[in-house]
Amino acid sequence: GAMGFGHTASITDLDKAESAPPRSLLAGLLFIAVMFNQVSRVMIPSLLSTIKEDPSFGTAEDGSPLITVALQRILPLTSMTCLLGKLALGSVTDRVGGSLILVLVFVLFAASSGGLIVTSSVEVFGAMWVLNSLAYTATWGAATQVIHAAFPKDEWPTQLSSIASAGRLGAAAGAVVYGSLLSRGLTWREVFGVPAAVQVLLVLMCLWQHTTVRRMQASGAAADAAAPAPPPDAS
Repeated sequence: GAMGFGHTASITDLDKAESAPPRSLLAGLLFIAVMFNQVSRVMIPSLLSTIKEDPSFGTAEDGSPLITVALQRILPLTSMTCLLGKLALGSVTDRVGGSLILVLVFVLFAASSGGLIVTSSVEVFGAMWVLNSLAYTATWGAATQVIHAAFPKDEWPTQLSSIASAGRLGAAAGAVVYGSLLSRGLTWREVFGVPAAVQVLLVLMCLWQHTTVRRMQASGAAADAAAPAPPPDAS
């Protein structure tokens, strides 16, 4: 199996009192992370009609905003990032563990949001959107891997169904929240300040999640080491 999945059996033997609170916190955090992953994904599409009219990116000779022209190049790039990301990130996630990938996801999201807020360069805007797409693409596989690494096998279906609901909720809520903030007279850059702040907070929450998962795996490894050794393999 992939790295990080190995100690599932021994984690189930951990002292229930010790492992239940971290696990319920972990489940809650995974729900929030996957939900906010979708909230972050719909940031730019939700406000694109406003961003397209923004003259701060400069105007073309015909007077149309440069960002409108650039979107014809940027949109295929973001689609390609999602497609290639899904193919490439699976093996990376298996190698380094989903809990660490989730930390990196929200570092990328926060960096991308910060870049979007401050830039008036069409190229930087495009690069930040590609970063946002990359972070979004990595999340589902990472969250699934954390579930496999930190929860007993009989809880996997429940946890997977929970993060699936979180994703649907985030996609629906994100568009509504951004639209309502914009209608209150905020600029699109000010609106993006809200998810940026939450993304920074999620970096810290995912760091806690990473150390918790690592600790649970270490306990599992210790339990494995304490178990009687199997007879030596004849081959």
